[in-house]
Amino acid sequence: MHVFAICAKIELTAKPEWLDDFTDKYNPAWDPHITLKQPCLIEVEEINELKEKLSAFLAKNKATNLSKKIIFNKIVLEKENGITMALANEAPDLIEFQKNLRFEFSEYNNYKDTYRKEYEDNFQPHLTLVDRIAPTAYAESLKFLTKGFLCKGIIKNLVLIIVDEKSKKIKINFEL
Repeated sequence: MHVFAICAKIELTAKPEWLDDFTDKYNPAWDPHITLKQPCLIEVEEINELKEKLSAFLAKNKATNLSKKIIFNKIVLEKENGITMALANEAPDLIEFQKNLRFEFSEYNNYKDTYRKEYEDNFQPHLTLVDRIAPTAYAESLKFLTKGFLCKGIIKNLVLIIVDEKSKKIKINFEL
């Protein structure tokens, strides 16, 4: 059994001075991205079909109409989950792109975690800055978040991430 997800890689072009210190401390492996298709379980036999389907989707849905510039200007905290997210300002074309992607890949619905379907169905473009922070660290992290937040970025490409049962990660980049 494998897990896959589809993400948009983000290159930050402007960010608050404190962001690197924050992510270094609370999420050292942070890699800015927006998850378009939440992690789902697939069989190894489905991987080639999945890659072909994504290539065909991108050929049919040329991302030329997709604004590759994105602004994140609002921090959202989910204390019960220990999640800190930066929400995108307005990204209607990215939301439409994700909606079409979600429809095209609707047969892949064996979500790794049940709550992920809700995230996918109620898509809000965001960067997850911290995921599942410990309650003691959560209170400490709030000191960073009082300093204002504005990030600007560019969507660089799409990445199909596949993780096998031995947690070996395979990343396949798709240009937009």
